Amino acid sequence: MQRKMGLVVMTVVAVAACGGGSSDEGSSAGGSTEQFCAVLRAADLADDAAEPTVAELRALAEQAPDSLRDDVDTLVDAIEKLSAVDENDSAAFEQAFAIILSPEFAEAGERLEAFGVDECGLEPTDDGFSDADAEASADAGGELDDPLYDPFFDDPIDPTVASYEGAQNFIDQNYPTAPWRTRLGSWSLTGPEVVELGAGGVDITAAEAIEICTAIADYLRPLDPAGTIIISTYEHFDDGTFGAESEVLAGSVAGGC
Repeated sequence: MQRKMGLVVMTVVAVAACGGGSSDEGSSAGGSTEQFCAVLRAADLADDAAEPTVAELRALAEQAPDSLRDDVDTLVDAIEKLSAVDENDSAAFEQAFAIILSPEFAEAGERLEAFGVDECGLEPTDDGFSDADAEASADAGGELDDPLYDPFFDDPIDPTVASYEGAQNFIDQNYPTAPWRTRLGSWSLTGPEVVELGAGGVDITAAEAIEICTAIADYLRPLDPAGTIIISTYEHFDDGTFGAESEVLAGSVAGGC
């Protein structure tokens, strides 16, 4: 699952913070496998690590073995782009999402993961899930390749309170093959007097918007019979960025979609 690559980013950050970027040994044309493994092991044992600068991450990349250098460069490039995303920009989530879910980033992270396991003897991350997380994932449609609700990254679900995590879980369980499910990437929630739950996705048609709205209305019905729903759409451009959202329809639990 591509979303586990967020853990790989944290591994790279931890590696640099553990001193990988400060050593001069083996930092010219590429370090040895054992040198790089030593840094990875140190990161694996660290509980907390200060966030390194991009320059320190670049120094880390220079220590990677030649066989892994391009992959670490790819990950560091992604981290540099993420660090430049403006958290106050309404499109920041879409920008970060595109970076983290790019095929190049995912594949580089998978190869770094495999290197750590195969060459350095590290334990696989197993997607970062504990046994309890795995059970929750199964309840949330864990067999899906790309579930909307991920118990490792998302907030826990309170079954008595409306939330977009709850709506994502509901859609995963009840609409696992819907073609629009994997295109949903924008969520909003206002309340608590009357809940308004918004969902947006890439190239959502009017017919799809009705299906999504109906699904969310079914989710909200036992939680807030007066709840309202907004479905929007946006473009995903070839350069990886996303367009502005535009409303497709508005509905409600009581009035329908």
